[in-house]
Amino acid sequence: MGGRFSFSITALGEFAAGFGDTADPIVIAVKAMFQLRPMEDSDAWHYREIFLYLKKRGELIGANDLWIAAAALRHREPLVMRNARDFQCVPGLQVLTLLCATA
Repeated sequence: MGGRFSFSITALGEFAAGFGDTADPIVIAVKAMFQLRPMEDSDAWHYREIFLYLKKRGELIGANDLWIAAAALRHREPLVMRNARDFQCVPGLQVLTLLCATA
């Protein structure tokens, strides 16, 4: 992918939900900077495997987080998050924590 970051459809939806308007300049700028990854049927199989594994362990995470993790696993790409705690229990998923300076 040449070092460019990407968003799954689900991750983009969660990001955009934090804004009052999809025409917000930040939403537009972020969408332009990232490659958008469409969902494919293999995402469903990754979702299934993660869901069954975490349910058996009593560590189930939110449905959107499952879809985000499934997309990252399908593409064999690390997941970059500010709060990676929920994703650390997903087997085979590389999670990188984004450190942000606070004002």
